[in-house]
Amino acid sequence: LQRAVVSAFLPSLRTYDAVSSQRVDSWVATSRVVQQRIRKIYRRQSAIIPPPVALEEFSPSDGHDGYYLLLMRLVAWKRADIVVQACNELKLPLVVAGDGRDLGRLRAMAGPTVRFAGRVDGARKAELFARCAALILPAIEDFGITPLEAMASGRPVIAVGQGGALDTVIPGVTGETFPEQTAESLIATLAGFDPDAYDPVLIRRSAEPYGSANFRRRIAALMAETVAREGLPAEPAGPVDTDAFASEALSF
Repeated sequence: LQRAVVSAFLPSLRTYDAVSSQRVDSWVATSRVVQQRIRKIYRRQSAIIPPPVALEEFSPSDGHDGYYLLLMRLVAWKRADIVVQACNELKLPLVVAGDGRDLGRLRAMAGPTVRFAGRVDGARKAELFARCAALILPAIEDFGITPLEAMASGRPVIAVGQGGALDTVIPGVTGETFPEQTAESLIATLAGFDPDAYDPVLIRRSAEPYGSANFRRRIAALMAETVAREGLPAEPAGPVDTDAFASEALSF
């Protein structure tokens, strides 16, 4: 029934979307993969402005405790199962943090080296990041803030080599990528992975451009450039307040 209702509305929604897209003054993409999608679907150029990361909530520690970390919403499409399978196979310690519809299935398949931390936030979340050997990201994300939180904690990231992770995970510097979203591909990468081969200070430095201050500056600059380029009229109360706009975007 849902499919039938959606199908009936799709033609008009596509028309509305196409017409509305022509009224956009400036397009913003969160990553290169989103920028490519905008170019392909709407035939428009876009500026890449990644979402902000709360860098101040995370900091590197003096070492790690040897476990790998999986921190995400546990739903099937994010493929947490391939991480559990890989760590089962290699008998690697894995901490799974988060909850979701796939939790029961993951518990059933988990071996003795896998433990579940539940949903975490605040200081506990920061501690898990800071003390892990590496964060594993099996999901294909448009951008991915979680990898940047791990990097802000000075820890490397092992991510599937697709989507937004390609913008932030630099092989040999901030982590490694595995080519396919399969347990076998992840196992091959984990088997040769050395968490001590990465410099926590350099990793943290790689995350710093993604802080809130840079996001605010980029949004404000784009707003000012758009107003100037399009010759947009000033509001009755005065000129466009680009800094206020950036603050609203940051809070959103």
